Amino acid sequence: MLAACAVALTWAPAILGLGAILRIQGDPALRPGIAGFLGLGVAGVSAASLNFWFALTPSISAAIWATGTVLFAIRFKWIFGAFDFRDTVVLVLLLAVASSAMRRPGFHYDTVLYHLQAVQWITERSLYAGIANVHFRLGFNSIWWGVAATVEHPLAVGKSAFFLNQLPILFAGQVAIVGLKRLAAGVRSFANLMLAGVCLPIASATFGIGGLYVDYTASIVVYLALALWAHAWEAGDRFGQEAEPAALLSLLAGLLSISAAVLPAVSLLGLAVHRPGLPFRWWLRAGSISVVAAVPWLARGLTLSGCFVFPVWTTCINRLPWVVPESKTRSVAAIIKSWAQRPASPHDGSLAWAREWPGRNLDGYPELRVLLFTAVLGLALWLVRPRRVSKPAMGVLVMASMGATFWFFAAPEPRFGLGFLFALGLAPLFSGLAAANGLHEKRVVRVTLATVMVVGSIGLALALYGHSRAGNPAARLPWRPPLLDWPTMPRARVKVMTTESGFRIYAPLLGETCGASSIPCTPDAELDPSLRFDGYFTVAH
Repeated sequence: MLAACAVALTWAPAILGLGAILRIQGDPALRPGIAGFLGLGVAGVSAASLNFWFALTPSISAAIWATGTVLFAIRFKWIFGAFDFRDTVVLVLLLAVASSAMRRPGFHYDTVLYHLQAVQWITERSLYAGIANVHFRLGFNSIWWGVAATVEHPLAVGKSAFFLNQLPILFAGQVAIVGLKRLAAGVRSFANLMLAGVCLPIASATFGIGGLYVDYTASIVVYLALALWAHAWEAGDRFGQEAEPAALLSLLAGLLSISAAVLPAVSLLGLAVHRPGLPFRWWLRAGSISVVAAVPWLARGLTLSGCFVFPVWTTCINRLPWVVPESKTRSVAAIIKSWAQRPASPHDGSLAWAREWPGRNLDGYPELRVLLFTAVLGLALWLVRPRRVSKPAMGVLVMASMGATFWFFAAPEPRFGLGFLFALGLAPLFSGLAAANGLHEKRVVRVTLATVMVVGSIGLALALYGHSRAGNPAARLPWRPPLLDWPTMPRARVKVMTTESGFRIYAPLLGETCGASSIPCTPDAELDPSLRFDGYFTVAH
């Protein structure tokens, strides 16, 4: 536990230094947290670019760490110009608590199924084309695997699953502290309430500690991006400066998770509706950063599977020799959608899954019960005293609704869309509280509200810690993370299988999880006998 916490703390300054490269504008008090998220984005995009040429070995990771640390020293005053260093104690405590919430190795099933394998492909090999033909999940493209590979320096080889998901919690915690302190001091704007409310996505994200799930990081980024859009819409003449971090975090969300890919698009709509007339240099800067970030991500996706966005067949280039066959691509897309709609049984084409969805997921996700309560409470506030919804609140609700609609009809597994759901659940309540007369005049009310947010977040984190996701046997096993040492990530006992072309590949003897076994490893059921390697991986079409 302490080892994971210590490595996360040593990486935090380096990530901040990488984020400072972008020289973001915006609220100086929020700069450390926002720079941290942008630093994670820079690390992921850099990894995606470098991996075309060579593996991201521990020595390269150490060089990136040293570079980020030097940049941090150079840009220290810029990053922390408005930072209250008393908050450092709270942030370190937050990181320690997050470390103690670590789940046992193997609890996060997808981590041992394919996340570890995806990271090993980056740390041990330069990028090979057609890896999705080895195992289709390796075609899922997220810059998070690149970030995980980047942070595995010589002191953390193979350990990213134990500490990486703590870094977004740390950076979001800084933003939440600013929002909570401003709320207690009398800033009751909708945007500031949204910023303070990021403590709830943080609590939810503690469930992901001990694995490499990107969904919890994406949920924080999506929610924070929407809060920053509200902050920009309330900024008046400073809209352009405040919109820059909001736009960049919206882009980051799309690079992290395909479920959040709609956010950059709806952000453009928000820009057009709320504040047209931004100067050309603003668009040039935002566009340049977007291109620099998106091109390596798209190129990597195309190299992994032959598709810009796998498994969306309309984004595939059929002429590429390593492209995953159309039948397989469409089958994978159908399986993902069916599983997300009704995990226990195949989707039969009816809408029965939609009727079952609320009951099944309200039981499986305590976050949804909290958000349903806050949404109903916000509606009740509005009904007691109807008032006009502010433009920032309306903008957040519209953007979150569009994102949630895309998520619900694409793959409605709750953890894929938590960022949008948090915004939809909290925005009605925060809109009503922001408009409540007298709230800013009564310090006891403001402090109580901030306290309720913190206590509620702690309660949610504790509920999640004691809650077992349905169907996860590892959740029922006793577990206490080691205090000083690293946990041991499981390695499957494997057999060697040979395809028709003579290509040798590992497969687990029992079950379907490869864990931290050597690459290439694939679940036995996924091995295509026609798999071959001709400088790229391909199968018979």
